Formats: sequence, C-alpha cells, structure tokens
Amino acid sequence: MVLLILFLAGVGLYWGWRTVWFLTDDAYIAFRYVSNSYLGFGYTWNPPPFRPVEGYTSFLWVALLDGIWRLTGIEPPVAANVVAFVFALGTTVLGAAMLLLMPLRPALKKIRLPLLALVLLAVLSNRTYLAWASSGLEMAMFNFFVTAWVFCGLFLPQKTMRWLLLLVITAVFIILSRPDGLMFVAATLVLAGLSFAEQVKDKRFQARALLALLPLLIVVVHFLWRKQKYGAWLPNTYAAKYVAAWPESGLRYLFSFVVEYALWFWLILAVLFLVQALRTGRTHWQVVSDYQTFIFSRFVMDSVIVGTVLAHFAYYTLIIGGDHFEYRVYSQLILLIFVSAVWLLNRLSFHAVGAVMYLGLFILVQCGANGPTD
Repeated sequence: MVLLILFLAGVGLYWGWRTVWFLTDDAYIAFRYVSNSYLGFGYTWNPPPFRPVEGYTSFLWVALLDGIWRLTGIEPPVAANVVAFVFALGTTVLGAAMLLLMPLRPALKKIRLPLLALVLLAVLSNRTYLAWASSGLEMAMFNFFVTAWVFCGLFLPQKTMRWLLLLVITAVFIILSRPDGLMFVAATLVLAGLSFAEQVKDKRFQARALLALLPLLIVVVHFLWRKQKYGAWLPNTYAAKYVAAWPESGLRYLFSFVVEYALWFWLILAVLFLVQALRTGRTHWQVVSDYQTFIFSRFVMDSVIVGTVLAHFAYYTLIIGGDHFEYRVYSQLILLIFVSAVWLLNRLSFHAVGAVMYLGLFILVQCGANGPTD
C-alpha cells in the first residue's frame, strides 16, 4: 500500500510539474555561466579581458548543469527542469519517510497510511510546491537538501556518527546550493558541539566525530576560491537583494502566503500546542533535574533543528522582505508545514476521525484559495 501511495504521488507530481512547467528568465543567468565554462572561459559573465563576477546564486547548480552538459551533451535549458523534477521527487519521498517514521499515538497510528495520503495530496495540490519543481533555478535542489537535513536531524538516531556525518554532508550541499545555507552549517556545528561536550570522556567518539566534520572543509575552500576569483565573500545576488532590513514588505508577503494557502489551519494547531506546552511546562521542568541534563536533551537538539528552519524563514521575512517570485523563499516550508500538522494533531490528542476531517478541510480550503493565477 505504501508503494502504491508513493507511485500515485509520483504520477501526481509529474502531472503537476508538466502543468506548471516554466523556465524563469533568471535561470538563464546560470545557463550563461555554464556556457562560458563550456567554452573554456570558466564561471564568468563575460569572457576575458572582463573581470569575473559572481552573478549566479548557486555554485552547485551551475556546476551540476555544467557536468551534465559535458557528460551527456544535454544543454542546461533542456536538462535543468528534468533535474529539478528529480530533486522534487526526492523531497516528496523524504516527506513520506517522515510520516512513516513519526511516532504516533495508537489512535493515529492505525490511520498512518490515510494520513500519509492526505499529506501528499495537500503538498501536490499546492501551487508553490509544484512551481518550484521546475523553473530552471536551483530551488528544487535547495529544498531537497534542506528537507534531507531536517529528516536526518529529527528522524535518525541522534548523537551517532551516521547522524552527524549526514548532517554535515547535507549542510555542505545546502550552502553550496545557496549562500543562506550558512545558517544550516552553523546549526550543524552547534549540534556537533553538543555531541562533543556530552561525550567529552569518549576519546574514540570525538576522534571519529572530527573525521565526520571534515567535509566542512569544502565550505572553507569554496569561500576562499570565491574570494580569490570574484573578490567577494558572497555572490552579487546578495548585494542585489539586501540594502537594509525590510520587515514591512516581508510581513505583507507572509500575510499573503497565509491567506492564499489557508495556513490559519496550521496556525490554530500551533497556538493550541503552545498553550498546552505552557500548561504542562512546570511538569517538564520537574522531570529535568539539572541544567546539564537539559542542555543535552532531545528537546534541545530538536529545537536547534526546528529553530534553524524558523530562523531562515524569519531572515527572508524580516530582513530581505520576501521575494517577487511565487513564494520562492517559503517553498521549502510547504512539505514541512503539512508533515508538522500531523505531528501537532498527534500531540494535541486528536482522534482518528477528527484528524482526518481537520486535514481534509485544510486541503479543501487550500485548494479553494489556491486557484490558478495569470
């Protein structure tokens, strides 16, 4: 049954990808860099004697399309959206894995597969999710690696070598996909530091953990290469987007996002959960007997991971002021919103019928608000 649901989800994603398929004009910036590299001039906007400038946002996307062209002869405008679809499909599978691994109470555990089907239906009926499964830009790739980082952090056994290594690798891919991946690298270092501190007496663990951190040297090398080649630590696209904080624009952008996708359904669950957490907080602190127990707890580790996603969201909302594309800077949140909705329903002790009805109504209202646009 799981395979059937995933197959139908794949078909639905493909149909949505074909329906919303587009190549944005910004994608041709990356294509030009790939073309100049293919012609032997390297990653530059204009060939020498002009000075090289980093006008693309995603080094990894440019390098990937460059490699595909050289290996297969398929040019970037043809390859880009096919590659984006593959990444979007991977993101969808990761979302399904989250639902299948999520601990649920007996009431919801027995309807895990219907909940999985509803979440996938919600995601694949979302215009923003489908739009960024193509576009020619790196967003599908970035969203896949962000989702993979969250999946590894929350759903794999924590404080193990496998967990740490996968967090490091996905964080490296995130920052090579977009420079705002720095947040995820910083959070990975915090998580690694907590693991080190908790097992300070285990020299073998610390030695192996240091080896797991070695891929982060790729980030250092890339930054040094960027500075040497382009004369700046960040790409020009950062300077083009940021002059000063613009929360007025970002809050309007966020309000439109909430209204268009009926996200008040999620906000209601989040508020109810926070009220419940405040009421039971005293009991929690009684269980946590000392500071050291708390700082190394699962709660703190999970909070770092969730907090990083929220910090990235807040950065683009309050500092950058949103984006003029189809909710591009929120596109990585679509899947996580619906997966977390199931988690909230579980924590709020919804019965099976109530959970299905609530998610169903959420999807129905989203589809009504999420109509086609010109």
